[in-house]
Amino acid sequence: MTDVKGDRSLHPSAQAQHKDFYVRVVDRQKDGIIVRGAKYHISSTPSANEAIVLPCRTHQEVDKDYALVFAVPLNAKGITLISSEPEMRWRANEEAIWDYPIASTHGVGDGECMIIFDDVFVPWERVFMCGEWQFSRDIAYLFGTFHRLFACCRMVSLLEVLTGVASLMAEYNGLEKYSHIRDKLAWLVQLTEAFKVMSLAACMFPEKEPGTDLVNPNQLYTNIAKYMYADNFNEATKIAQDICGGIAADPVSYRDWNNPEERPYLEKYLGAKDGIPTEHRLRAIRLLHDITSGRHVSHQIHAEGSLAAQQMMFYATGDWDMYKAAAKREAGIEGWEKTPKFGSIPDYTELIKSKMPPVDTSYNV
Repeated sequence: MTDVKGDRSLHPSAQAQHKDFYVRVVDRQKDGIIVRGAKYHISSTPSANEAIVLPCRTHQEVDKDYALVFAVPLNAKGITLISSEPEMRWRANEEAIWDYPIASTHGVGDGECMIIFDDVFVPWERVFMCGEWQFSRDIAYLFGTFHRLFACCRMVSLLEVLTGVASLMAEYNGLEKYSHIRDKLAWLVQLTEAFKVMSLAACMFPEKEPGTDLVNPNQLYTNIAKYMYADNFNEATKIAQDICGGIAADPVSYRDWNNPEERPYLEKYLGAKDGIPTEHRLRAIRLLHDITSGRHVSHQIHAEGSLAAQQMMFYATGDWDMYKAAAKREAGIEGWEKTPKFGSIPDYTELIKSKMPPVDTSYNV
């Protein structure tokens, strides 16, 4: 669906460098059409047999050559696939599952691909829209709704895992009873459950296709749910990393854990709350490391001291006498004059009172 787009401020036919930033028909023949352009971020393409190509935006009549829907085998002449590197670390053996419990089994970006259409022939029987620009918006909107609902379905489980590992690390580190940790865990629960309910509502309150018995996901609720997790996921990641601690940036690997020379040191020094096996804590840390983008993100939270360490310094170094004197001065409470910052400021209240005319009390209101 996603075209490479070029200059985002310009419509497809108005592009300056060339007209192929969006997939378009370049020739209509008796037995089919010739198409040219490129699509990007197309999931799992290298392992697929065919591609169904759709417009990614609303088109105007001037862009009718870009209003295309067709199906094509991915080994057709003129098609080139340029695949991004998948984040599947390696085969799901014991070492991989320890170090990358998510990426080694599920993967992220499993063959995201750029598909190049270099004058590809598509027979008419495999062309479903060609030039009917009025319907490009409907196709883009409907596909986007189903795609975002899919994203919500997969993210419900991931947010549950993220909330769970944050709770586990709070327990393993002995912090589960501290109010500020509970506040953070409560926020994660709020996000996860609200997102889950909104995703469910998108299915429970569908929109009926006019004139048919077909129903589609509720567009408004689907987009609210998708935005809810996407806009808050970085904050959820930050909270989980904060609770886990700096070790999320530099976790112990499977090979270290299974090295007989290292294992006794790791068992002794990387344990935490009594009764929690060190291995359980290390596995939870590896999970969080895998979910939350690893070292470079975690370092920004914990390097040079955690967020809590900075908050402690805020409190320790704040000029509380000055803050309280400011409040006392405005409230008319004595004592603000003794602080260096405010002591030199004239008492304008008394000055104003001394220059006010006497109150006339000779009449009744």
